[in-house]
Amino acid sequence: MVFLCALSAVWARGFTVREGVAQVRAMDAGRALDASAAVEAHDDEGDEDEDPEEAAAPSRDAGVTETRDAGCVTVDRESHCCAPGQRWRNGACAGATTSCAPGSTHDDRGGCVRRVYDRDGGTSARLFAPAGVPVPATMVTVPGGVFRSGGRAVSVGPFAIDRREVTAAEWAVCARAGVCATAPDPYGAMRDAARAPMVNVSWSMAQRYCGFVGARLPTESEWELAARGLDGRRYPWGARAPTCSLARIAGCGDGALVVGATTAGASPFGLVDMAGNVAEWTLDGWAPRASRDDGRVVDDPVVGGGERRVVRGGSFLSGPDEVTVEARRGVDAREQRSDVGFRCVRGL
Repeated sequence: MVFLCALSAVWARGFTVREGVAQVRAMDAGRALDASAAVEAHDDEGDEDEDPEEAAAPSRDAGVTETRDAGCVTVDRESHCCAPGQRWRNGACAGATTSCAPGSTHDDRGGCVRRVYDRDGGTSARLFAPAGVPVPATMVTVPGGVFRSGGRAVSVGPFAIDRREVTAAEWAVCARAGVCATAPDPYGAMRDAARAPMVNVSWSMAQRYCGFVGARLPTESEWELAARGLDGRRYPWGARAPTCSLARIAGCGDGALVVGATTAGASPFGLVDMAGNVAEWTLDGWAPRASRDDGRVVDDPVVGGGERRVVRGGSFLSGPDEVTVEARRGVDAREQRSDVGFRCVRGL
């Protein structure tokens, strides 16, 4: 537990965690919040009279002397971290987990176990049944599947992903709760700026917000499956070349639009802005794609660590070839760019 909290403290200071295995573990730890507060923060639903700062605070058991990050507490000088959605109560983590780490899935007791893949059938596209875990109304449940990505067959478990990018208004809730930092405002007097995608956040800042709502950043494979489905399309909407009615890309105007302005370009699962508007952080560290297919099904190949992280989807600065479902680039994890935002997932 002390080790996991140390990783959360590293994120809070803005450093990059280099060890891949440690990174994946850290995604599933150090993010404890009251589930009702998480839904309120992310969905703008629930009791309007509830104080967001009070709802976001970890439980205050006797002996709690300090709180750290979004979900670690120190009791009698010993640190404890819980999984997303859980809280530290009476000497143990309590409550159901709202998000599992990549490679894990929910069990019937509200916890997470290592996922076992069905390898029968080779590399053909197929879907896994999603778990019966409730998700916020602003998220879309994506049944996992096997699909071709970068010349390989990749297996991804079921997950829930935000229908659209996290907005400036949602970030403000996290900032008022004292969990997220106040980022530079890129929109100024823009009309409906609260509904614009949150940008100017580093990779670790995005991770911290996702932890605040009981979620995490999507893996690169989860993001791509949500963007393209299983039919091998080139863009989220199909094979048709991008137009300004399908995606906010270079030549369509200056800056980002409010989220969901180009619904005609939605993905097969109904996600908007998966091409253009702003690019999106993913969990993975940057690494070149495999040069050839060896015929094996690869279990969601999360790449951890490194100074650069993968961003997907392209932005209002991107050309048509930079907003395909396979387009990817590496960005320094410490950068806070006006053309990079994010959305969150919950592993089911």
